[in-house]
Amino acid sequence: MQTNDIQALIDAALALETDDDNQAVIEAFERLVVQYPDHPLVVFEMGGAYDSGGREGEALTYYQKALALGLPEDRMPSLHVQMGSTQRNCGLYDAAVQTLRTGVARYPEDRGLRAFLALALFSAGQTGDALAEMIEMTVDTPDFYPKYRRSLRAYAEDLRGKK
Repeated sequence: MQTNDIQALIDAALALETDDDNQAVIEAFERLVVQYPDHPLVVFEMGGAYDSGGREGEALTYYQKALALGLPEDRMPSLHVQMGSTQRNCGLYDAAVQTLRTGVARYPEDRGLRAFLALALFSAGQTGDALAEMIEMTVDTPDFYPKYRRSLRAYAEDLRGKK
């Protein structure tokens, strides 16, 4: 099946989500993953459905499989965010930090990755690094008031112990 056809099936499954119920989405992806067990997009979205449904342990298995299957490059930032966030929610703080740092290294402009990295660092007890990450992300914003960039970068370096 063509990628466009698979994407249409994925979109149809995602459209089933409501604010208060994710079960229809989970069931739709459970059917799709039986049909396409080695399609990285289907596997990734199965993980996302489980994740949104509060079944984080099951989600991790699918995120890891999607990574191993070769998820398309344009979806990799989302994979790092979702997998790292789920690892953090499961209490796997060091794994979360590693996953999110890998994502930030590959996609340094992705603010979502950086924000979730800060959360993971905080959860891992690395509060100085967490705050420094948020400060650096703030000053790296193009429209940030330039007058304070230098001093805030210095504070971030100090929090990281670089001074």
